[in-house]
Amino acid sequence: MIPQLAITLRERSPFEALDLGIRLTQTAGIIWRGWLLFLVMISLLLWALLPSAELWIGMLVVWWLKPFYDRFLLQGFSQVVAEQPLTLTQWFNSLSKVLLHSPLWAALTLKRFSPVRSYVQPIGQLEGLKGREARKRRTLLTQQFNRHAAFLSISLFVAQLALFLSCYGLLLVFDPTDATYEHIRNVFSGYIDREEEYWHHLMDYSFWVASIAITEPFYVAAGFTLYLNRRVQLEAWDIEQSLRALVQRLTHKASTVILSTLMIGIVVMSTLPSTSFANDTKSTPTETLSAERLPANQAKTQIENILTEHEQQTRTVYRWVEKNKTTETKKAPQVPDQVITSLSQFLEGSLWVFIVLGLILALIYRQALLKLLLPKTALSTAAPPPTTLFGLDITAASLPKDIPAAVKAAWQQGDYRQALSLLYRSALYQLTHEQHLHIQTHHTEGDVLVLAKPTLPTEQWEYLKRLTQYWQQTAYGHITPNNLVLEQLLPARPTEAV
Repeated sequence: MIPQLAITLRERSPFEALDLGIRLTQTAGIIWRGWLLFLVMISLLLWALLPSAELWIGMLVVWWLKPFYDRFLLQGFSQVVAEQPLTLTQWFNSLSKVLLHSPLWAALTLKRFSPVRSYVQPIGQLEGLKGREARKRRTLLTQQFNRHAAFLSISLFVAQLALFLSCYGLLLVFDPTDATYEHIRNVFSGYIDREEEYWHHLMDYSFWVASIAITEPFYVAAGFTLYLNRRVQLEAWDIEQSLRALVQRLTHKASTVILSTLMIGIVVMSTLPSTSFANDTKSTPTETLSAERLPANQAKTQIENILTEHEQQTRTVYRWVEKNKTTETKKAPQVPDQVITSLSQFLEGSLWVFIVLGLILALIYRQALLKLLLPKTALSTAAPPPTTLFGLDITAASLPKDIPAAVKAAWQQGDYRQALSLLYRSALYQLTHEQHLHIQTHHTEGDVLVLAKPTLPTEQWEYLKRLTQYWQQTAYGHITPNNLVLEQLLPARPTEAV
């Protein structure tokens, strides 16, 4: 017998059942409070345990533990739907019981990429079925609404990615410094400034956790209501719930009617004269028998004849029949439903495997893919190197033969801008003419650093980075450098390549 439910059970269409789960999530305030507290505690624990440079592992772990979160959420939704009292203390205390009686290990390994995870999760957690019985139950449920459960998984995952990217979209709109744009571009190019790396990783981690926090309750609730709708189809839960409501309405009225009837009966019986039937010596017959009675053998024969005549009664029915109609028809061979279900599950699993492998390969070979996305003019190496960059002449004729001597002379005369300009122009000349780095006129100093990092050794790239910072401070910020700047740059300057 099903318990009293907070929702009205009836047979719905699959999308209507999914919409019921969305509506249930919107009205369950206790679910949101407990869920956010639960996810924040896990996220803070991972953030505290992992190094700052490895927060991307935390993002992967938070996403991989979704089946664990789903069990916590389903426990809360089941109590809300059953109209059972739910407090945060009771909810968190029931977590250990849920983990012990629910197949969590299989959900985190073999069935992690199951597209119907939220649809079949109540089988093990709420029904308590295991092994062969659970497999039979899962097969029975997935004969219907299998595609709709997979649609739910894919659509909520896409919604999660959309929310994650939308957070960056908001920052791009409201960030006047363009730091967010630089960070997004550096993520795909493989370069992130070490000084800002921690805050960028923390921002990624926070946005990822926020997207999961928003979408996961809708995913679990919609799968749960789809499961309830399937149980209504199989076991007519809606009829049972309606009968129970009818019984509850009539119970109060029936008790009043019965009490009134008993009182009237007592009054009537008390007014009747009392009669002692024990003193009666005469009894009157209650039924009259026939004067003629057949012997036993004749009566038996007559009864059998009457029954035989009743069984032999027939009737004739006339209908039109087509001429030359063949009575035997060939039946087309039918494929068993079990084979179709197994084949569809195998194809869905294979599709998910190919998607995951494609994402992994795209992440590994992202540099090559990004090069393919560049326009053809950017890939062409035949284009001549630029002669001016940022308003600076970087031709060989504009540079002295002995650059270190010219730099020292300008520095001693107090012309710090000219000294740093010689160093920076010579570095740009070597990048464009000797290293053949494709730098265009619209690139900035930061773009040059990003383009040069994959091709330069670490020491040379660190020199170029310090030189760029000092040049920007002097040329644009009008900050006078001290003598230590020259002592740092000249010894680190490479002679043949930057």
